[in-house]
Amino acid sequence: VVPGISGAGYQPPLAQVGLSADVSNLVFERTAPSLQATRDTVSGRWVFTANGTPHRTYRLEGGSQLSRWETLATTTADAAGRVRIDYLPPTAASGFFRLSEL
Repeated sequence: VVPGISGAGYQPPLAQVGLSADVSNLVFERTAPSLQATRDTVSGRWVFTANGTPHRTYRLEGGSQLSRWETLATTTADAAGRVRIDYLPPTAASGFFRLSEL
């Protein structure tokens, strides 16, 4: 005797249980990478680090004004999403930096 699916007390073995989920309201959110910078005062080199999306490419931009940006470097995040860029500016001038995902 094989019980029907709607039979009282019927429970199929775990290997035969199918699961489904309603994904009609599923929302994916991406957060901007959090950029941190440290500067070696002897060499003048900046080290930028961020947590981003694994295997995504990021662009470090810099500028002396917030309205004009220049690409300084690009890199790809590792498998854990870590981004690291070592940058030696051509001059000791201060400025603004930002990191964006390509």
